[in-house]
Amino acid sequence: MINDANSLISRHWNITVTPTIAVINKGQIENISTGVTTPMGLWLRILSAQ
Repeated sequence: MINDANSLISRHWNITVTPTIAVINKGQIENISTGVTTPMGLWLRILSAQ
């Protein structure tokens, strides 16, 4: 988890919606979602990236 307090990463990736969750596996973006998600939804995104 990264707390992008100064929006440096957000600006670099052109992220304009919060919250935004990016699941990264071995340097590759596997999933990006915006908005509120449940713990189960987050877990499933992480599981699908493995």
